[in-house]
Amino acid sequence: MDVRSTNAGQREALIERARVAAREPRTEVQVRAEVDRMLLTAGRVAQNVSALNLFAGEGDVAVREGRTASGPANYLLYVDQALDTRWSPTLIRRTPAG
Repeated sequence: MDVRSTNAGQREALIERARVAAREPRTEVQVRAEVDRMLLTAGRVAQNVSALNLFAGEGDVAVREGRTASGPANYLLYVDQALDTRWSPTLIRRTPAG
């Protein structure tokens, strides 16, 4: 992007992205709190695997630090007590097809 040919809105967006990139990295605790907040906003109840209750909330539950047949996952997402592998492949580690 040639800064000289951008409009004011584009420049402000570029400056804001630079500010975000220059921030100190967040800790795992901070990131987890943000993800939990986003899950709650999306209508999911976030729980620790040690306190698993798939009947909590409206049936949408996110379980922190779960395990699957293919390994660990930061979050396992359940809908109506069933593991939801379609929701977001970036949040669920799945066994590759084939």
